[in-house]
Amino acid sequence: MDGQQFRDWRQGMGWTQAQAGGALDVSKRAVIDWESGETAINANVASMCMLLKVARRTSSVEIDGDLEMAALFKMAEERIALADAMPSRGRPKSAADREITKRMSERLP
Repeated sequence: MDGQQFRDWRQGMGWTQAQAGGALDVSKRAVIDWESGETAINANVASMCMLLKVARRTSSVEIDGDLEMAALFKMAEERIALADAMPSRGRPKSAADREITKRMSERLP
């Protein structure tokens, strides 16, 4: 995934740079650097982007396998809301943040 693809993904999700950073647990500056091509996007971040995209598409589907994806997306949305409400990026990770990271990493290849 290159910077333009990341920007397209973020805009397709309807997120600001800060919101995308919140969902991926990185700073807005990291998102800006990715989109400008200053910094390469690693495979884990690209995988998380695709998971969130799939989760958004299945968030209203009531099929057994899709319920977990819907829950992941809901947790990511809640994480964004929390990040938007908290001005400090230096705060310790909450139990919810750790759970989101754990569940998403279990889904990565």
